[in-house]
Amino acid sequence: MKRNSTIALFFVVFFLYSCAKVDKEPPIISFLEVNGKTDEVIYIGIPKLSIEYEVFDNEFVVDSKIKIVENANLDSGYFYIHIQSINANAYTGSLNVTLPDSIFQLKHQLTVSIDAFDDSGNQATQLNTIIKFR
Repeated sequence: MKRNSTIALFFVVFFLYSCAKVDKEPPIISFLEVNGKTDEVIYIGIPKLSIEYEVFDNEFVVDSKIKIVENANLDSGYFYIHIQSINANAYTGSLNVTLPDSIFQLKHQLTVSIDAFDDSGNQATQLNTIIKFR
């Protein structure tokens, strides 16, 4: 009797697991705005960035990651990363970053990108708002 109930339990667990819906849809980044603009290339005259973005998913967005990277052939370029824990279906976030004087004075280009991750491990990336200095 014990063996039959163990086998029945195994089949019930197997059936429920095989019927589970697997989320293959990555999160969606609906917009990435830098200093009020959504252009691929923006020009700034002050060393401050105001970043706004919105992410959502059919299941659950776990977190987002904003990266600001200096586009220069340097061994040690400027790199900034901000990880925001979300744990919701939709999220609108904002971030203010003051750039170091050295970056602003050298007038190197920066790239801003955002990644979003859902609870199934799917990832979305919105790339490249290029920032140039005036």
